[in-house]
Parts: sequence; structure tokens; C-alpha cells
Amino acid sequence: TLFRSLGMGRVAAARGDYGVAGQRFTMAAELAHECADAALEGRALVALAGLRQTQGRPGEQISTLQRAVEAFREAGTTPQLADALTALADALDAWGDTDAANEARNRANEL
Repeated sequence: TLFRSLGMGRVAAARGDYGVAGQRFTMAAELAHECADAALEGRALVALAGLRQTQGRPGEQISTLQRAVEAFREAGTTPQLADALTALADALDAWGDTDAANEARNRANEL
């Protein structure tokens, strides 16, 4: 069900059905959290953050990426953590918070 929710979210997002996509990505993240699979939770959160970017909801994009960073840190998946930190830095730059963006980018580069 977890992988199915993530996959169905991707299909819905590709079709432009953002409401369903958001529900599926959220469900996948919640299921992964309940199963203590932090890496998969992070993947679902990154997908949800991408959806929020597409929807023009940068505040939600940033908070979701922050959650993804924590999930990948907990999982110990360094490449995904670096990618999430870079995505967070890009989102923070777009938001206009260059100090926080530089901090996230530096953290990614240290990995």
C-alpha cells in the first residue's frame, strides 16, 4: 500500500490532479513513518514538496522539505539527505531567505 500510494501520487501529479496527488503522497509519508521507514518517508515528503512547488505554495514546500531532511538524517541516507538539503536551499533562495539557503547548502556540501 505504501509504494502504491507513492506511485499513485506520481501518476495523479503527472495528470495535474494535485488534490489526489497530495493525498497519496501524504498517505505514503504517514505509512512510512508508522512503519519506521525514514528513508521512504523522506522520499514521499520530497515528492509532496515538489507538488507544493508546482502548486505555488512555497511555505509548505519549505516546511515539507525540512521534514524530509529530518527523515533522511534519521535514516542515515547521505545521498538523499544531500539532495534534500540542496532542494531546501533552492526553495529558501526562491523564498528570499538567502542566509538559511546558504546554511542548507553548506550542510549539503559537508556531507
